[in-house]
Formats: sequence, C-alpha cells, structure tokens
Amino acid sequence: MNTVEQVGTRHGFPETGPYRQCECTEHEAKTRIRWGMVGLGFVLASSALVVTNYPALKSPMIYDSGQFILSKTELFQRNGIWDVIGIIPVRPLFMVTLYLNYLTTGMDPQYFRLVNIVLTALTGTVLSLLIFLVLDIGLRETVRGRGRLLQVSLFLGFIFAIHPLQTFTTLYIWQREATLAALFYFAAIAVYLAARSGRLRSSKVGYGLSSVLFFAGMLCKENVITVPAVLLLADAALIRCAGKELRRSVIRVSAIAFVPMLLYFPITNLLATAESRELQNALSRLSGYYHFSGLSLAEVLLTECRVFFVYLTSILAPIPGTLDLVKPMTVSRSLLTPPITIAACAGVAVLVGTAIYLFRRRPVTAFGILFFAISLIPESVLIPYYLFFGYRAILPMAGVLMIIAEGMLQVAEAAARSDSRVKASRIALGVIVSLVVVGLLAATHLQSVRWNPLSFWEEAYGKLPQERSLIEKKPYLDILNNLTVVLSRRGNMHEAEEVVREAVELYPDESVGAVIELGNALLAANDLLKAVEVYRGAIRLKPTLVQPYVNLGAAYVALGSHEKATRVLRKAVSLDPKHARARANLGISLVKLGLHTEAIKHLDAAVKLNPKLANAHFFLGAAWENCGDTTRAVMSYERALGLEPTLIDVRIHLAKALIKLERHQESIDQYQRVLQLDPKNYRIHTDLARLFMRTSQFDRAIGHSREALRLKPDFKQAGDILKSAHERTGARPPEPVRSPGTPEP
Repeated sequence: MNTVEQVGTRHGFPETGPYRQCECTEHEAKTRIRWGMVGLGFVLASSALVVTNYPALKSPMIYDSGQFILSKTELFQRNGIWDVIGIIPVRPLFMVTLYLNYLTTGMDPQYFRLVNIVLTALTGTVLSLLIFLVLDIGLRETVRGRGRLLQVSLFLGFIFAIHPLQTFTTLYIWQREATLAALFYFAAIAVYLAARSGRLRSSKVGYGLSSVLFFAGMLCKENVITVPAVLLLADAALIRCAGKELRRSVIRVSAIAFVPMLLYFPITNLLATAESRELQNALSRLSGYYHFSGLSLAEVLLTECRVFFVYLTSILAPIPGTLDLVKPMTVSRSLLTPPITIAACAGVAVLVGTAIYLFRRRPVTAFGILFFAISLIPESVLIPYYLFFGYRAILPMAGVLMIIAEGMLQVAEAAARSDSRVKASRIALGVIVSLVVVGLLAATHLQSVRWNPLSFWEEAYGKLPQERSLIEKKPYLDILNNLTVVLSRRGNMHEAEEVVREAVELYPDESVGAVIELGNALLAANDLLKAVEVYRGAIRLKPTLVQPYVNLGAAYVALGSHEKATRVLRKAVSLDPKHARARANLGISLVKLGLHTEAIKHLDAAVKLNPKLANAHFFLGAAWENCGDTTRAVMSYERALGLEPTLIDVRIHLAKALIKLERHQESIDQYQRVLQLDPKNYRIHTDLARLFMRTSQFDRAIGHSREALRLKPDFKQAGDILKSAHERTGARPPEPVRSPGTPEP
C-alpha cells in the first residue's frame, strides 16, 4: 500500500450500515460540536478585534488608503465597477471588495475597517483548519485524540487573528489585500491537504477547488504565487511522497497552477485603464522595482537575511512601540557592511539546514520553517523596495504558529503521561495561555490607540536613523512626505516647512510631492503669496511635472492675477494635454479674462476628460452664455448642479439663464431652491419679486419685496419693486420700513 493510500484509509469516511448506525450518529454529533467550536472561534475573534481596535475605527485613512481610496472618490462615485478595478487592475478581486464596501456604506473608514476585521477573523478560522490538517497528517499516530489537535489549532487561529501585527491589515484599510491573499492562500492549501488525505469524496473536485482558490488569491495580491511551492512542500514533508509519487505530485500541482497562471496576465491586462497605476507587464514591473530601488539582487538578499529576523521578532515579541508599518532599513552592501549581516545570513542558513535535517524526523516543524521562508520570498526578493513592511510578516506567521502548535501538543502529551502532575500542568498551561491572550489583546489595543495620522508619522519620523548614507531612500522620503501632509492639513505650517526643508536637502529630485502638499495647505489657508512661492519652488525642483503648474495657476486665479495664471496653465497643458484639471483651470482663467471662445475649447476638453468636474461645467456654462448660446449654458449649469446640488452661484446663473429662455417657472423653482439653501439672501428675494412682477404675480412680488426689506431695510431696489407692485394692484403703498432703533418722525 503506497503512502497516499495509507493516509487516505486512515482519514476515510466511517463505514455505513445498520451495525454502524450508533457509531455514525456519535460521529455526526462530534462533527457538529467541532464545527460549532470553529464557528465560536470566528465569533470570538471578530468580537475581540472590534473591542481592541475600537479607538481607531473612525481614524482618517492614511497612506495608500488615502491615495487610492479616498482621493479616488470620483471614480467610486461614477458607479462603474470597472473604473474602480482600473485603479489597480492587477488586483481586481480586492478592488471589487472595496467597491462593494463603498456602495454599502460610502467612504466612511469605520465600515471599511469593520469589513477588514471580519475578513481577518475568517482568515484566522481558515488557518486553524489548515493547522489542524497539518498536525493531523504530519504527526500521524504520535498524538492521542483529535479533539486536542482541534483545540490547539483553534487557539492558534485565534492568536493569528488578534496578533498586534494585524493592525496593519485591519486599520490600514488598503492592506485588506494582504488579508484576502492570506485567506485564499490558507484555503487553497487546506483544501489540497483535505483532498490528498482522503477527507473529500472526490479528490479531483478538491484539486479543482484548490486551483480556484489559488486564482482568487492571485486576483487579490501576487504574493500568492508561492502556493504551488508550498503544496509540493506539503506532499514531500507531510504526505511523505518520494520518488515516482513525488513526480506525480509535481504534475498534479502544475495542473492546479497552470490555468490560474494562464488566465491571470491577459485578464489583468484587459482590465487596465488609462488611469491605472500598474500598466506594465509583470517582468517590466519587477525590473522597474529594482531600478527604482537602486539595489542589486545581492544587496537585497543580504539585507533580507537581516529583515528575516526582524519579521520573526515582530511575530514572537510584538511589543507596542516596536511594531512599524514602514521602517527604513540599512542596506547590506556586503557580508560585513554592516557586520551583523554575516550573522543574519548564517542564521538563515542554520534555520533552513535545520528544516532539511528535520524533514523526516519532525515534518511539521520542517514544514513550518520552510513555509515561513517560502512565503516571504515574493515581497522580499521580487519587490525589494521597501525592504521592510510590517504587514509582510502576517502570511509567514502561519509557519511559526505551526511550529508552536507541535510544541504545545508535545507539552500536553508529556503532561498527560505524568498522572501525578497532570492537574498542575493543566493549570500552568492555562495560566500561560491566558497571559499570552491578554498580552496580545493589550498590545493590539495600544497599537490602535496610537493609530492616528499624526502619531503614526511622527513616530516613524522619530525612528529615522541619523546615518543616511546606507539607508533605503524611498521609505525615508515617504515618511517625510506623509508627515508634511499631516502637519500641513492640521495647520502646523512651521513644522511642515521644517520637514519639507529636510526632504529637499536630502532628496531634492524626489521631494517635490512634499513641497506641493505644503503649497496646497497654504492655498487652503488662504496664504496665497506663500503658496505661490512654494509652488514655484516645486517647479524649480521638477520643471517637467504638471501638478505644481496646475496648483500655481489656481493660486494666481485666487489672487486675481489671471494673466499670470493663464501663462502658467498654458505650460501645464503643453506638458500634459490630457490633464483635466489643468484644462479646467486654464478655461476658468480665460473666462475671467473675457476670452470666452478659447475658454470653451479648454473647458469642454476638461469635462470630457473628467465629467465629474462641477466647477468646469459651471464656467463652461458661463462661457457659452457670454457667447450668446443660452441653451448650452443651461445644459452646463444643470450638469454642474447634478454633481454638486448645493452650489448657490450655479443655481443663480441657471435661474437668470432660464429667464432669458422665457422658462419662468423653472427659474422660479431655482430661486426657491437657493432660498432653501440661504433663507436670508435678500437679493434672491428681490430677484424673485422682479420675476413675479414680470409674470404678473403681484401679490407674490409684494411678499418677496417685503421679505427683502425686512432683511435689509435700506435696499432701494426692493423698495422700488414693492412700490411698483402696489401701484399695479391699486393698493395703498405701505409705510417705509425703518431700521431697528430709528426714532419716530
């Protein structure tokens, strides 16, 4: 009997027939209890995550979450799922979950995080099933009682879910992609092991489902690419395949991976749009990552040997204040630079050698060590920048937990064999387990308390090393840029300027983003002259970048310097004719200068490039109206209001344009909507009174004239309309309205 048949027989389904009825009923009852325990584990994990992360659930989005979710609100609002997928077309399933989140609860970050919590708890539950299968298959008959296996597995799945590192996948909304990738990663391996061990009635169905789960994971994040390697590792270490059977496993796993790999690249290329972040093929992207980082493959491998142990420490000793999302790493230029590199490389070699040595003696431990190493490869070696990200340790954590699971079972088995000490051992084990859980929950809670944009980036800034010559440049600059954004938006301009100055001194070519953000904050604070100065500095740093020209033009428009604005914005359009806001701002500036025909050309191009620019529609309407085409003006005004119904100026312009078209009732409706938004606008009451006079509705004209005079007693136009309305009705004109405090004559 071959190895697979032995495993399959051991884990086959119970015999059936009358003489087995009682045993089957007992088996079904145990199965229900076990699945109930799994469900309870999911509920407990979800509840614990909500409680521990509660302080940060409503915190603003940060980093990629702000850049690719919040700042892309216009794309989400188009109600086009393809627009949202096009933001990151190489991860379409992940983008679909974000879109569904938005459709249900809008852009409220709290609900994005609650969904992340549920997904994290679900991932922990699936991991507990995977650990159970790994233990049950790998340990064979060395452990008594599958109930104990399930208890240990559920406990470690719970630990995975509540681990403080999970704040990077629950609170940092964008890293839902890492959670989804882990979920499908664990599920694909678990289903494969269930099929290989005979737990599924049809192994072919199991292999097919494993392939589907692998594909789903690829559509969430590309680091799932190592699943086939882990499946082969499971066959070799846990199922103990060798020789011909191992060769058959290679064919089987290749078949599982073939269709997903074949479909992934054409599908993601098809989903790419003009606004996509990733338009290159995979090889071009990987090449670009290395070029951007400026690191060689040898430097990456040497550095990652050190990072390997940083991740391991983060998993085993998650002390609050030491867990970082982004950490600039000192690059290892050689085995002795820095000196710790050679020790780290030796440590990795020892661990891998230990795994090989234990391959037959302790298969679960060997599988756990190699799982940890293999699952780290894609983001560590293929994507060298940044060399460290905290969330990268989450998927490999499963390997560490498998090793811990085997150790816990050995301790439990040893305690059970010592009858005189079993009670004390159980008490001691319970105390240790309780302390671990309480400690992790407390650490996760402290992480969430510190999770706000200012604290997040100030802490990262405070940990920046002083020696910069060997430091990875991109994360260092990212920390400076993001701290600038946070400080600027909070009005801490002086501190923001200090950080920007440091960024420019260190990395003048790459710091333009921080400079632009500082200018934007100054513009928002109406410090226009300072904003102009800052934007000019950004242009000096990078003269070919469009954005500083666009923003400088907006600052000049705000200052009323329309000729300067026009010159700057013409330059922006020449750099990028498809930049919608550059076109829109240029058109607005031209309207202000009275160059309506040219303004129409640019504003029309702007709204075609981005139909969601309400202000561009408004000024396009104004340009059409000034050119005498009132019908087109009305259409543009209506489009602007369709996007932003609360724009009072647009409604006023629309109402006046409708009067020109003799569409009086529609004009009245627009004026009344303005009064709903601004009830104390005496000019609108006067305009309505004038319109009612024009349509011979004198009583209504009198009412609005009186209201205008009540709001502004000395407003002559309203008084003249009121007098005229009384003359037309033959009524006696009213006494003049006196201002409060005016003495009687």
